[in-house]
Amino acid sequence: MDEFLSLLKASSEKISTVYASVVQSKSIADSLFQGLVTASNSITPSMLSTILRYPLSYPLTDIDMLFCSCISGLIAQDASRAELVFTILLSCDDTGASDNGCSPCKDAKIELIKLIIGTSPTAISALASAIQATIPTVHCIKRALPWLDLILSLETAVDGLVYGTIEAIIKLLLLIDSHIEAFSMASGGTIAQSSEVPSPEGAVVGSYISPSFGSHTKSGGLSLEKHILCEGAQKCSEENTVEGYPLDDDMSIDFCVDILDQLLANYFEHLRVLWNSDPSGYVKRCQSALIPCYARLGMCLRNIRYTQFVVFYAVSLDPSLPGLFIEYLVKRSLFDVDASIGTYLDSMNYLGSFIARYSDLSHSLITGSITLLLQYATQLGAELDPASMYTLDRAIGVHRIAGELCLDTVHGGFLYRGKAQLSISTVPGSVIRYLSVIRALLYSLCFVAEDITPQDISIGELSRLLISDICPLVYFYDIGIQLLHVIHKWAFLVPSELSKLHAILDYAQNIELPYSVISSFYPFEPMCLQRSSNFITPYYRDYWVQETDDTED
Repeated sequence: MDEFLSLLKASSEKISTVYASVVQSKSIADSLFQGLVTASNSITPSMLSTILRYPLSYPLTDIDMLFCSCISGLIAQDASRAELVFTILLSCDDTGASDNGCSPCKDAKIELIKLIIGTSPTAISALASAIQATIPTVHCIKRALPWLDLILSLETAVDGLVYGTIEAIIKLLLLIDSHIEAFSMASGGTIAQSSEVPSPEGAVVGSYISPSFGSHTKSGGLSLEKHILCEGAQKCSEENTVEGYPLDDDMSIDFCVDILDQLLANYFEHLRVLWNSDPSGYVKRCQSALIPCYARLGMCLRNIRYTQFVVFYAVSLDPSLPGLFIEYLVKRSLFDVDASIGTYLDSMNYLGSFIARYSDLSHSLITGSITLLLQYATQLGAELDPASMYTLDRAIGVHRIAGELCLDTVHGGFLYRGKAQLSISTVPGSVIRYLSVIRALLYSLCFVAEDITPQDISIGELSRLLISDICPLVYFYDIGIQLLHVIHKWAFLVPSELSKLHAILDYAQNIELPYSVISSFYPFEPMCLQRSSNFITPYYRDYWVQETDDTED
């Protein structure tokens, strides 16, 4: 035993030779592993790491079980060892040798972890910490797939890990997603994705309208978001290689996208299996863990384009979840008096985008959501002091006299339009909240108008909102142009009102709402990934407009 302890202290490669003999003899194994437990006080962290080079097999043999009992015994005598053991086990790559030379299979590691937890139940907290500590970095992105496979299997095998595993998985997806987007923006372009949607045979030929209408800024200018992302990419320059390839290289970016696609597809399949096996338990999981966890980690981010579909797909699996998700977003924005402006905007972005893009919403959910947003927008508009719009209007060139929009000065406005760097802190919160709910309402209405009728909502209330003195559409030209199709289809404005609306939109062509004031981010834009998009497509609503020009009087 003394000789073996010396080998452990020296981290000698001869340990592999010793283990080769151990696996051949149960008596030798029993003596060795019992001796290690007896000598527990002499075992240092580095020695423990060397011990874990033991080549586990699966199914576990009797000798493997002696090794597992040894590790459990060492942890039982010193609980602080648990996190190190778990970290080493979770860091191993099942597809090849790990850093310490071992390659135990996933199932063997899970059995060892279960045995440790069974012997020392309090070690569950150490396991949760190890899961967080082993999230693969961008440098080690090739480990992401085996790591996810291991974590998902562990989640189902060990009770009490659900929230921790969900959090770790979302962190991994966000890490890769944000790097892809950041370096794509830094290189001055975006990742190519096919947005062509074939027309069904015999269907009316239409044009696929840009899915991002009204998003960020009007075409032709670099949004503030892009500047932020470029700066973020520069700050992350030390993270700009993946397995030896620069992240700004097209091939490595494509590699990252492919890995993320596989991760999402694997996670979606895992969620589907969970729902099939226990629908009620799955609903509780989404309510208590997945939705709140994603809201905390992901909703505040703008430099992502794929990870948000985790929550989109998760709620699609059970008929009760879309409504619960909308309820969560409504409570987080409209009814949380303590919610910050940032939280409010995040929730509104997701609420408007989800109502617009989720195709399986029931009629009652659509009309209820639109009605709620309309009522809230009307209430905020009634409470809004027109003078509070002055700072915003002055900065972006909206010209009003005595609160009235000067529609006869279409090309007028203030000379410093587009030059002012307007901060969100200089615009009253009441204005930001009002504009945010207006945008969510009108954007989603453009998508769902085919599924509802004017009789389903308070059409008079909508009319008054659109042509009110505040003229909210002056801030959302892109949305207003698309909304005209709905207005003409429903025919709820009289000619004089329609003329005023056209005048407002003519004026709005020269207006651009600063991104820094209201972050116009629509999270559920088309997801064009080879594998994971197949899970999303059955529940996704595309946006189509007929070629006919119905926007004129």
